[in-house]
Parts: sequence; structure tokens; C-alpha cells
Amino acid sequence: MTSIKAIIFDVDDTLYDCSKDMGELRRSVAKAMIASGLNADEDVLYKKMMEIAKTPRLDMFKELRSAFNITNEKIIESAKKTFYSADVQNISPFPDVLETLDSLRSYKLFVVTSGNVKLQERKIEILELKDRFDYIRVVDVDKNEVKKNAFIEILEKFDLKPDEVMCVGDRITSEIKDANELGMVTVRILSGRFKGLEPINPEETPDYNIQKISEIPKILNRLTR
Repeated sequence: MTSIKAIIFDVDDTLYDCSKDMGELRRSVAKAMIASGLNADEDVLYKKMMEIAKTPRLDMFKELRSAFNITNEKIIESAKKTFYSADVQNISPFPDVLETLDSLRSYKLFVVTSGNVKLQERKIEILELKDRFDYIRVVDVDKNEVKKNAFIEILEKFDLKPDEVMCVGDRITSEIKDANELGMVTVRILSGRFKGLEPINPEETPDYNIQKISEIPKILNRLTR
């Protein structure tokens, strides 16, 4: 019998749909790069970003730098600034998220999300998630931080063993892989940009797949039985 004491949640495409506005955002990134001095056709640049997005294991900015021979760092910085300053004012959680989180208050609840710190914190505020979690950790991609270290930080801070923690997210190459390597119970939500990505090794293979967050209590009941 597994005794789960805590649950770690990702945010993007796990607690809300962040994929629906990505096309418009990439168009804005293309415009910003050209305005910063990149000699490229906007449609060609946009199509390349959409192509990169189909392979989630790739770093978009690194791939753009290589594909368009970008040596001017200001162009990449402009792209990042535009990407991370996305308008998130109208975002909302998936319909079952808040009710499910409230039903899980007997567990320690954590958020580990990666991205630009100010943007992710703004999302959490708008989604009304802040007061529903015991601890929130934004993994700063600008400092090359990784989720695995944040998971270890939580284990140590709250005196938890890996098999007492469930990790819920959509990215098998990120939170699912990292949590598996630490020995946590992993739950993949099949939503958003990465739902079609197939695992290529056991570390990327989740213990459970779900369609929506409200399925988590059933998994917890199964584990305790």
C-alpha cells in the first residue's frame, strides 16, 4: 500500500490551457525578432517556430538561433522578452481544477512550474491558485534551473520521502521524467501541446494517465487500497 502525503502540480497545460494562444504569441515573437534586426521573412520565421513546437524536446530559442544564424544577442533577448510577457489576463483554470484542489486539502499541495518568474507568478495570481497551495516554486528558466532540484528542495523542506509524493503534469520530458527518477508516483494529464508526445524510455513513462484533474481522487483511493 502506498501512502501519499503530498501532491506536486505543474501549471501550464495541467491546471489551465496555455496552448490555445500559442499561435498568436509566436507571431508576436516573430515580429519582435524582425524589429530587433533579424533579416528574415515573418511567415518563414513563424512557420519555423511552429515546426519546432512539434518536437517538444527542442529549445525554441536555441533552434531559432541555429536556423537563422543569429549572432546578435539582442534579437534572442527580444524574442524571450516578448514570449515571457504574454498577455495572460484572461486565462482561467480548467473547469474541474479549483473544486478538485479544494477536495484535496488533507494532502500537502505544491506547485512547481517553470518559466519566467514574473510571468508564472502572474498566472498563479490570475488563476486564483496562490491560497490553495502550501508551497509554490517557480523554476527560473532564465537561470537554467530545473524542476528536479525543486522537487528535491520540497522533499527536504517538508521531510517527505519520494514514494509519499505524487507528481501531476503534462510534460513527460520534464516533471514526469524528473519525478520518476526520484521515485515519486507520476500522473500525466493528456492535455495541451505535449499530449501526443510518446515516452522513449521508462523514465518518461507515467504511472497513470488522466484526461482531467478530477480523476486524481480516484487514483489516490486506488493507491490507498
